[in-house]
Amino acid sequence: MHQALRDLLLAHGGRVIWPQYALEYDAPQQQRSAIWYHDHVRLDELLTQTPPDEAYRHQLLSSAVDAGNGHALDRLWRPQDHALMCIDKIPEPRLLVEGITKHEGTDVATLRNLVLRSAPDAFPTRDAVWLNAANSCLKDFTSRIVERPVALLEMVLALGLPADPPADAQRTPLEGAINALSEAKVALLLAHGANPNRVLYRGGNALHEAVLCKATDCIPLLLQAGADRTQCDREGRTPLQLAVVKRNKAAQKLLAA
Repeated sequence: MHQALRDLLLAHGGRVIWPQYALEYDAPQQQRSAIWYHDHVRLDELLTQTPPDEAYRHQLLSSAVDAGNGHALDRLWRPQDHALMCIDKIPEPRLLVEGITKHEGTDVATLRNLVLRSAPDAFPTRDAVWLNAANSCLKDFTSRIVERPVALLEMVLALGLPADPPADAQRTPLEGAINALSEAKVALLLAHGANPNRVLYRGGNALHEAVLCKATDCIPLLLQAGADRTQCDREGRTPLQLAVVKRNKAAQKLLAA
């Protein structure tokens, strides 16, 4: 439930009613349920009765971010926390910000909340684990599968996520933004240092990806950022030659100019 709607209902006499099965959970699971139900009073009681250890506190923080629950963030946040810190290291690490709610409107507000809480001196160490998690986060924010607002990508890049992934990454955020046909996200990534000439998973550079995905509007942005129109893919084709093979007339015109 949207937090603002929940608060409005409570202000007019509404109350949170838990299903019977949730009342039978242990204290840690009830803490998570209280976050999802936006039952602030019950959450406060549970946190006082059974304070979570550091690992579980991170999990609860992730739930608060996913639920867009500002009260839970207030209760769980610590000065050393940061929107870009690693959590949930099993099965693989991910950043707190990656759990941002997918509810329209609430997502941007929740991320803005996290950004304001994140002190510069709490920025996580840029080790290999963090860099891989950062790349995963950016791929999520540029994916065409779940369309995320451009404002989210803008905020995490401004906060310090590197636009270019580790050297061993198979997929790049720039590749994802092109695949999603998002001119705005491509422009943001390029402005923050994404390399348009990086060899991509299918070979070639970002121009090849734009031709394959028919992301014609992205081609001028890539060229302005220094994309090499002479670079070849695994089959020895330049972006223009690939555009000819794919009968992409619009791309041919831009690449031949």
